Amino acid sequence: MDFLNGSFKVGRLFGIDIRVHVLFVIWIAFRLFQSGNMQFTAMFLGMLFGIVLLHEFGHCFGARLVGGDAQNILMWPLGGLAYAYAPMRPWPQFVTVAAGP
Repeated sequence: MDFLNGSFKVGRLFGIDIRVHVLFVIWIAFRLFQSGNMQFTAMFLGMLFGIVLLHEFGHCFGARLVGGDAQNILMWPLGGLAYAYAPMRPWPQFVTVAAGP
């Protein structure tokens, strides 16, 4: 299944397209209307989005550091997904995975 087909582009930063899946938007709307305090929930979800996005950028920068490439980040209800491609050797793979946290 190609998850990029159900998403839309919200921006581009450092040559990486940032995409948001439609299910993520539906989940955010559900959480906002379900909560008793919309302002707090919106602030919490915004910070969560930013933290997960920074984590995914870490994976992308790690892949680029070892000679790989990264073109897309997809944000969806289960978190983020960095489309990062590192050389298929142990050290580049390790750096790409470890650069996220």
